[in-house]
Amino acid sequence: MARRDDSKLGMLRYSATDGDCDAACKDALQIKLTEVLGTSGHVVVGGLYLVRGKYWLKEPLVQSVVLAGIGRTTGKMARLLVGEGNLEITAEPQEVAVGRDKELDIVMTSPARKDLGVRLRIELRGE
Repeated sequence: MARRDDSKLGMLRYSATDGDCDAACKDALQIKLTEVLGTSGHVVVGGLYLVRGKYWLKEPLVQSVVLAGIGRTTGKMARLLVGEGNLEITAEPQEVAVGRDKELDIVMTSPARKDLGVRLRIELRGE
């Protein structure tokens, strides 16, 4: 696997809001974003987006999180352990839904690999 070249990523302006997930998951996992970087201020096919931050997981309801665009996306997920930790996840969009090129979601997965919904929605505020 080729090493990711972070030098092509720029700091992006963004806002983050709670996503659509149940209250137990929302309470179990808290995330504080420290930076959002990307190759573009819009979510584009072939772009690269990197989110860093800290997380606090109270109980093992959530096993991992992934960064996803609205459409088909690949990237690096993060496995979570109960307690506090650093978070770094990436997204490389393969398809982007029409009119949804400003949104990235942090999606949670259970230990049984069940989709638990969106913990945070990141809205890009770029050009």
